[in-house]
Amino acid sequence: MKLSHQIKDQIAIITVEGELLGDAVISFEAGVLELLEHENLKAVVVNLEKIMFLDSFGIGVTVNLFKKFQQAQMKFGLCALTKEVLEAFKITCLDQLIPIYETKQEALKSFTE
Repeated sequence: MKLSHQIKDQIAIITVEGELLGDAVISFEAGVLELLEHENLKAVVVNLEKIMFLDSFGIGVTVNLFKKFQQAQMKFGLCALTKEVLEAFKITCLDQLIPIYETKQEALKSFTE
């Protein structure tokens, strides 16, 4: 799993590549949590367009991240989910808890309004 990020207008955009399974999920969580230390951030968008599958552990960690960013009074959302990953969030009804955007641009627009 590869994790990269860029910051634009106080919004961190994290791009994840590979699979979010097993040990990769732990690395994903640690990488995203590092952004809590950035004082000037107001939102984090996780771009999942290059993730074809995530297991229940990956879903659980994503929910945990959402809660931690809420506690830090920062917005958190997901964007560009593949059909398979979006289906996993819909089956668990987490698409009603965590903001999910079709595109990165849609997420950025939502967080800058």
